[in-house]
Amino acid sequence: MELPHNTMTGQGDLQHRVPSDSLLTERQAQVMALVSQGLALSQIAKCLGLSVNTVKVHLRFAYRRLGVHSHVSAVNRLRPPTCPHCGGALGNHQRYVA
Repeated sequence: MELPHNTMTGQGDLQHRVPSDSLLTERQAQVMALVSQGLALSQIAKCLGLSVNTVKVHLRFAYRRLGVHSHVSAVNRLRPPTCPHCGGALGNHQRYVA
């Protein structure tokens, strides 16, 4: 199976969404970036040169810091809010007026 672009460095789509003052450590942010790309724990472990158990530990602590209990909830928590009307990032356009 071919891994998504930038997977080997953990620089996924989520990476730019994790602010530098985030509750997550750099490694937790890397793991979450790979989770957001849909990689399995074994693939994440291989990409980052870690054991699967170490990946699980990083995820557990990331979940705890984010106050969530699943991959989906964690990824959604790290995504910026989007406009329900156009799907664009909030703050990038004028407020929707009905």
